[in-house]
Amino acid sequence: MVAAQNTAPALPRTSFGGATRWNAATLQPSQAAFELKAPAGTGVTLTQVGSTVFELSGLEVSGLGNAGNAALEQQLRANFQALDALGESQSRTVSLQVLSRSPAGTELITRWSDTPGTGTSTPAQEVQLRQLLLPGGVRGPVEVSSPDPALAARYRLLGSAELESLSPEAAAPYGTVLEAGDRVSGLSQQPVLPLFRAALGVAPALRDWALPDLSSAEVSSAELPALEVRRERVYQGQNSRGDFLFQTQSRAQPWQQTVQGPAGIPAPDAGRSSLTLEVLDMAQMSQAVYRADGLPHSAFEFSTLQLQVTARRGAATVRFTVQVRSTSALRPLGN
Repeated sequence: MVAAQNTAPALPRTSFGGATRWNAATLQPSQAAFELKAPAGTGVTLTQVGSTVFELSGLEVSGLGNAGNAALEQQLRANFQALDALGESQSRTVSLQVLSRSPAGTELITRWSDTPGTGTSTPAQEVQLRQLLLPGGVRGPVEVSSPDPALAARYRLLGSAELESLSPEAAAPYGTVLEAGDRVSGLSQQPVLPLFRAALGVAPALRDWALPDLSSAEVSSAELPALEVRRERVYQGQNSRGDFLFQTQSRAQPWQQTVQGPAGIPAPDAGRSSLTLEVLDMAQMSQAVYRADGLPHSAFEFSTLQLQVTARRGAATVRFTVQVRSTSALRPLGN
């Protein structure tokens, strides 16, 4: 499965999914909106820690005879043990700074360090994200850079929404009218390939099945449509320090799609192979705290994801379910 060879970085995130279209209330002349008021030169340094746990269930192998079924099942279970071992905590220190302010908008820069690739002794290099926050909370394009060209290229594999989610202020509702207790609903589009990347990547035993290459241009967006995620954000008011408090809950509808294997590479004992991907459930709860000047102070996120994969080659079928539980915490450096 070539999809597993995508080298885009996997880092703890502050938000899950693409940009959300919130059904926000219209700002009245007498109302104030939540804004980033920090002056140029102001910044914040945060520690971000994330962990992921993978759990395999419902593994079924059929169509290969008793001995063949048992052998492949044993290989796949060993593969998933390796995946679970990867689900250790990741951490990074990330800084966010207001570079400049003007009537045209506020320029923000996010910095952290990363290594050019896994399994390398190359020293970590800085990664930078630049973005212009326009009046009213509208966000401009994200620009990524690094002194290491290979590292910058890895991050450019990510879509704009994924890149934006790597900044600690990604989910900040700038430009929104705030009244304690208000609930605002929204909808976002979540690309599905990143959800399945880890689960598909630990099945080298299936690489000779001529399964679809999900990362190729031959797989269209119609074959892998985005997952719709519905969100509800609640503004909880301000604490004694003047911090703004938010809570968000998200859930996706079940999603299923079947992709056929390459037409020119039939399976040895039958026609084209196929891969059926299903999102059985996805839910998330997050809490975020922003300082009185609008910069992020802290955040916590917990999400659960249940995926099912069915691979077919002729009479042979492999089906398994993966439960993914992720947490991410963001807090001031030193706390």
